[in-house]
Amino acid sequence: NSGLLCAIEGTAEPPGAVGWLTSRKHLWTMEQDILAQIQELLAENQRLRQQASPAATCGASPSQALEAAEIARSHTLSTALLLVVALSFFTPLGVRLWKEWQVFADLVEQQPQMRQQLASFVGYRFDVWVTTTPRWREIILVAFTLFVVLVGGVMYSITSGGGLGESMFAVWIFLVDTGAHADMKEGSGMPAWLVALLATVCGLHVFALLISLLTERLQMFLEHMQKGRSQVLCSGHVVILGWSDKIPTIVEELAEANVSEGGGTIAILADGDKTELEAALQSMLDNSQSVYRGRGLRGTTWAVRSGNPMLISDLKLVSASLAKAIIVLADNTMPSNMADEKTLRTLLGLVGLDHEIELEEAGSKRIRSAHDMRSNLLQPNRWERKATEMDGREQHIVVELTDIDSVPLVQALGSKKAEIVVSHDMAGGGLIQSSR
Repeated sequence: NSGLLCAIEGTAEPPGAVGWLTSRKHLWTMEQDILAQIQELLAENQRLRQQASPAATCGASPSQALEAAEIARSHTLSTALLLVVALSFFTPLGVRLWKEWQVFADLVEQQPQMRQQLASFVGYRFDVWVTTTPRWREIILVAFTLFVVLVGGVMYSITSGGGLGESMFAVWIFLVDTGAHADMKEGSGMPAWLVALLATVCGLHVFALLISLLTERLQMFLEHMQKGRSQVLCSGHVVILGWSDKIPTIVEELAEANVSEGGGTIAILADGDKTELEAALQSMLDNSQSVYRGRGLRGTTWAVRSGNPMLISDLKLVSASLAKAIIVLADNTMPSNMADEKTLRTLLGLVGLDHEIELEEAGSKRIRSAHDMRSNLLQPNRWERKATEMDGREQHIVVELTDIDSVPLVQALGSKKAEIVVSHDMAGGGLIQSSR
């Protein structure tokens, strides 16, 4: 003991009797100080534990109690909202499954041997549902996600001992974040960890399905744009119906005429693939030998849409009712009589479009009789439409024919103000006059 005291006090030899008593008293004082500090640390630790414990609300301040109440209320509301969404989604699903079960039960009553083919019946009805439901992938994705959140929330609440709303939110975090299960609290237990791991694996499948769905939708959108089935939303433009080798020259002439107006828009509606038609038109414009070559379109833009000019639905793609002028080209790949017949059917499509616009403007949904339709077709001012007047000008229609015998048919069909161009006779007349 004397050696220990010497080591504590830093002396080389044991002190005398007086020194030994003084050193013993000093050591007792140090022990009392150390014990007092330990007691203070234990008291501070206990106080911190009481503050951190969610059950110790009696000693919390009013602001802390109010914050805890707000958190509990938000968890309750989120749980109720999730349950309402799940109930509104799964109730129709349950009704549909019950009806399908009734169909299978009736089938078994008629044919008892069908009882062994339940799996085949389920596959058949699922195939029918997929065929008749446009957005079946989105429905499956939402149903699977809600199922995992609900069932996983209940299992995680049982294994971890937490509230239902908090457990559902935790499972949702496990779904969207693949590394969230690694941040679980210590002491959660192996069952809770397994539920979190299972929710994470389900989340991988959910995101794989979501990515495939988004990729398919994007591909469908791009294919739809490439097919040229989107509508040209403009007015006061020029519409060209049909396709021929005269289109590059017509486009250049119209572009030159639109220079004084700062340019314009030309919409072309023709049968064929949109991409191929655009490539062909651009190639013909680049290799043009007209007097306007090298000038460019000078502010005029053109758009190609793929469709049948004889159909009203396809005429709406180029906004034919809002155009200031329409050019109907003859199909030079067909015989004269067939080409003019196609032109007449295109004009009938324009007439039908006019009739539909008049019904929409009048707010009438009834179908007129055949006599009323024939009388409207034979009106002499058929194409003098107020709905298509642009800046006080009436809509003009230029029709190309290949046979002069078809001119009276066009005149009987529409207005005499429609310009009729018989390309063969015009070309022949020009050759004869230039040879004189």
